[in-house]
Amino acid sequence: MVRRASQALLPPQWMLFNGPANAGGLALTFDDGPNATHTPKLLDLLGSYNIRATFFLVGGCMEDHPDLVRRIVAEGHAVGHHSWWHRSEGTSSRTLGEEVQQCRKLIHELTGLHSNLFRPPRGNLSVAKILNLWRLRQHVVMWNVDPRDYLMRSSAEAEAWARKYEPAAGDVVLLHDDHPFVLDFIPQIAKSAHERNLTFETIPTWINRLE
Repeated sequence: MVRRASQALLPPQWMLFNGPANAGGLALTFDDGPNATHTPKLLDLLGSYNIRATFFLVGGCMEDHPDLVRRIVAEGHAVGHHSWWHRSEGTSSRTLGEEVQQCRKLIHELTGLHSNLFRPPRGNLSVAKILNLWRLRQHVVMWNVDPRDYLMRSSAEAEAWARKYEPAAGDVVLLHDDHPFVLDFIPQIAKSAHERNLTFETIPTWINRLE
């Protein structure tokens, strides 16, 4: 209910579900990394298609794989944060705020960037958490396209979804770079986007356009 009300009432620079109407492309976003096995392969593949994406990184994973955080930024991708422990329920507004500060501090230490993009684990938010995130000057980033890749059990499932997907300008696609089939989405999405004359854009590009 909070999500539906937010989408209907809030301006996108406060809580983004999809890009602006004049967006010339779509945004691929990747949650839950960095992952030592899958993220390097994903970065290689994105580079081969010249795709710039947005990664929402978990604090504990960043701490474990700092070189991957640096590589993500060095290769032109945008980074946001996704809490420290990825707990979607049972976390108070105050605790979430503390995790946000921890993640921002680590991103700055590793990359020199001041991150103000936050994606809530599983999209779960309360009014109190939303207000606290705004107090911390965070842009809350949601999504409007979700293939539920975390439930897929084969490359064939991922490829089948990608073949059916019809990219549209402003789409924010939710994927996870800690899952084995994330690579199988990219070639077909890239092909479909090219056929529709759509580019791949990062979330900060859209946020800057809205402000």
